[in-house]
Amino acid sequence: MNQLKYNNLTEFLLNVMKPRPGMFLRERKISNLAFFITGYMIAVEGEDDYFGEDGFNDWFYKKYKLHPGNVWDIYLLEKAKGDEKKALDSYFRCLKKYYQEKTGKQ
Repeated sequence: MNQLKYNNLTEFLLNVMKPRPGMFLRERKISNLAFFITGYMIAVEGEDDYFGEDGFNDWFYKKYKLHPGNVWDIYLLEKAKGDEKKALDSYFRCLKKYYQEKTGKQ
């Protein structure tokens, strides 16, 4: 049996969840992704490169010139005019860009 490997939440989201979001989110919605990530953060007590200084949230706020109180899922949902699927696709594009900038990997 092949086992999927990932080193952190970012790699899991890009390599495992992105190709099959419905498998993990039930419905392909950005709001479901936000709940998934919150649950993950609680489980690992925020000890993942995705969180904290220079993590995805920090990068997102700087990239889009938002206050730290803003929430990326709501911002992306507003930009997608309420379309949950389009907002989720935008999230994965942003996450990929963050990952590429952070690691230099494609």
